[in-house]
Amino acid sequence: MSQPPEYCSIKTLARELDCSVSTVESYTNRGLLPQPKKRGTLVRWKWSEVQEMMDGLKEVDQETQDPILRAIHAS
Repeated sequence: MSQPPEYCSIKTLARELDCSVSTVESYTNRGLLPQPKKRGTLVRWKWSEVQEMMDGLKEVDQETQDPILRAIHAS
């Protein structure tokens, strides 16, 4: 399996996280994913920042954590 690009579009990020585009938008708005970088008309998430936030979820209270992210983290 190949590594995602360094900067991912919302569609690529959703595919890599095995969720919908609307979930990526929701998680970004809730602070569960980092804010994307904007350059002109491009909007991209830095994959390493996404990984860092996902790995850091271990510190989040399990009762308030989203069940999808909890399942991703457990795998």
